[in-house]
Amino acid sequence: NPGFCDLSGFDFSEKLAYILHMSFLYYPNALYTSKDFATGQVTQAPVVQKNVGGRFNPGNFGTYRIVLELPEGQTYGISSYSAMYSQRLFINGTEYPSVGTPGETAEDTVPKTTHYTVYFTPETAETKVVIQFANLYYADYGGILPAYIGTQDKIIARDAMAQQRVCLMAGCIFAGFLFSLGIFVFFRKRHSFFWFSLICLMTGLRIMAIEEKAIMLLIPNLPWALSIGLEYISLIMLVFSFLMYINSMFPGALCRAVLWALGALCAVYTTVVLLTPPIIYTRYIVYYECITALFGIYVVTTLLYHTMYKKLNLQVEHHPVF
Repeated sequence: NPGFCDLSGFDFSEKLAYILHMSFLYYPNALYTSKDFATGQVTQAPVVQKNVGGRFNPGNFGTYRIVLELPEGQTYGISSYSAMYSQRLFINGTEYPSVGTPGETAEDTVPKTTHYTVYFTPETAETKVVIQFANLYYADYGGILPAYIGTQDKIIARDAMAQQRVCLMAGCIFAGFLFSLGIFVFFRKRHSFFWFSLICLMTGLRIMAIEEKAIMLLIPNLPWALSIGLEYISLIMLVFSFLMYINSMFPGALCRAVLWALGALCAVYTTVVLLTPPIIYTRYIVYYECITALFGIYVVTTLLYHTMYKKLNLQVEHHPVF
C-alpha cells in the first residue's frame, strides 16, 4: 500500500531493502513534522505518487511520509542521498541532523546536499519516517531519492564499499592526470598529453562531486553553491578538453569553425555559471547537453569518415599498377 512497507518478513541478515521514493505518501506545499502527524494536525490529503507518470514534480517544498514494519530488537540504518536540495528527517518522532534547512521561501531555506546515514532502533513494530524537503535554489525537480534500509552492520558495510569504490575510481583517474601532465612537462609539443590530463582531472572532480557526495566528506563546510558550480564547470571543461584531445590526436580532422563554436559555447556557459546563482544557470543544462550531443555526433561521424578516407588512400597508394 502507498505509504506503508511491510518488511517484517524481509531477510535483513543477507540483504538490504531498497525503498523507492514512489513508496512514500507526499504532502505538497506543507512542511509537517512527526508531531503534526501524531497530534492529528495534518488534514491535507496526500498525493499517491504511484499514480503519476514519468518524473513527478513535487513543487518547491513538501513532506514525505512512510510507515515501515520492521522486526524488533535490531538497530537499523537508512543510507541515501539527502533530499534535493535541503532536508529535515524524523524517525519515530526523533529529529535527526538536518541537511540544510527546508523553508517555504528562499529566505527561509538553506540549500545543501550530501550522502547521509542514520541509525535507529524501533521500539514498536511500526517505524514512522517523515522527510521534509525544499527546492528553491535549483531549476529542476526536487524531492527525495530512494534509500537503502538494513541492519547496522550491513549499512556500514554498504557505505564503506561505496566510498572505497569512489575513492578507488577517483584515485586512479587522478593518477592518470598526474602521469599525463608529467609527460607533457617533458614533451611540450605533444599537446594531447595536456588535454588528456585535463580530461582526467575534470572526470575525477566530477566523480568526487557526484558519487556518494565524496567531496562533502572531504570538505564538510564546502558551500552548496560552490559544490554545484564545481559539478557544472567540471562537465563543461570535460567536454571541451575531450574535443581538444581529439583534435590534437587527429590533426585536421575537425573543422576549425566547429572547434571555435564549441569553445565559445563552453566559455559563455562557464561565465554564466561563475556570475549567476544556480537557480539561473541550471535552467540551461539541458540545452547545453543537447548541443554538445550534436557536437559528439559530428565528431564521431567525422572521425569515421576521416579514418575510412585515410584507409582508402592507403589502399590506393599500395595497389599495384599494371
